[in-house]
Amino acid sequence: MGVYVFESKHAPFVKVGHFKGQNAWRRIAPKRGFNSTDHPVPLNGKLAPTDFQLRFWFPHLDFRDEKFIHSQLDHLRVIGEWYELPALRRIERLVKDENYAHLCDFEEAMAYKRSMKSLQNPENSNEGRVKRKS
Repeated sequence: MGVYVFESKHAPFVKVGHFKGQNAWRRIAPKRGFNSTDHPVPLNGKLAPTDFQLRFWFPHLDFRDEKFIHSQLDHLRVIGEWYELPALRRIERLVKDENYAHLCDFEEAMAYKRSMKSLQNPENSNEGRVKRKS
């Protein structure tokens, strides 16, 4: 498990969360994006993986570390796990672990999810049948 920080390419927001895998891009690849999370209104329609830059990946941190980071960023919170852009500088000062974002492979994550989807039987898929909150 690790803690990731993604920065929006369209608005001054960052998303802090955790992921159990080794490639943080897999958290949002390819169709998932951050559509399943509460998010700032200016990001409506801009939540796909290509709408973000992975700024930090700390694979050695756990959920307790993530909760601590959230508590230290409370004054910058916009909604849920989304923060104003200055949170990046604060995270850099808070976390002494090495940043492994450069080891996360965007293309590998996109290919992985596509290959998993191709294994599904479309007749058994829940896609389009799940009611989401507006």
